Amino acid sequence: MAKLQTVRYSFIPNLPPGNYGFVIQDVNTAKGSYTVSYVLEQQGTVWKLGGLYIKPAEVEGHDGNWFATRARELNAKGENRAAWFYFQQARELLVPVSFMSTITTDKLYDESQAVKPTDLPPPICRQMGRL
Repeated sequence: MAKLQTVRYSFIPNLPPGNYGFVIQDVNTAKGSYTVSYVLEQQGTVWKLGGLYIKPAEVEGHDGNWFATRARELNAKGENRAAWFYFQQARELLVPVSFMSTITTDKLYDESQAVKPTDLPPPICRQMGRL
């Protein structure tokens, strides 16, 4: 059965005006579950592939909801640093692509900000692998 979730907003940087489609598939394989997403662009009467995103839907057999629950449990115990990392993993698993957000992931973001460690390197360093 397909899982439906209302997308609040999405944003693809530098996308020119046009007609676009976004398709999300939940794919189960012998090696695990994956989310496959396609950005499609209409050119005339033909739809062409504009982007392909494939990512795991689980980590070690656990989905985003499992990580969110563990994050809240860790937060309740005062283990804020661990809770923050679990919130990050939950969000990553609950969105098909990084530029998409839902009401659920917005709430996770808000919860994570309350426990965010103050001694983390700036985001650009984490993105570039400079720790």
